[in-house]
Amino acid sequence: FKDRDVKNASRVAVLLNNLGGLSVLEMLVFSNDVLAALEQRHLHITFSCMGSLMTSLDSAGASVSVLFDPSDVEAACLKGPTGALG
Repeated sequence: FKDRDVKNASRVAVLLNNLGGLSVLEMLVFSNDVLAALEQRHLHITFSCMGSLMTSLDSAGASVSVLFDPSDVEAACLKGPTGALG
């Protein structure tokens, strides 16, 4: 993300996705770095989730999705139950 995206934001929700080829240790290191970078920009992390959310046949790498200033409804949806398999 670019600094222009965070200038007016104060809160973020973060999804950290393992594409399938990273170990749990690698994902923990990656997640720690991402969350630290957000905190250095003085953003309050209201929600974070790390895991193999959407994989690509054991591809090496990860993706990061950031939702700036999530509404209460968006935050509730992220924290709510799901009927997804897995």
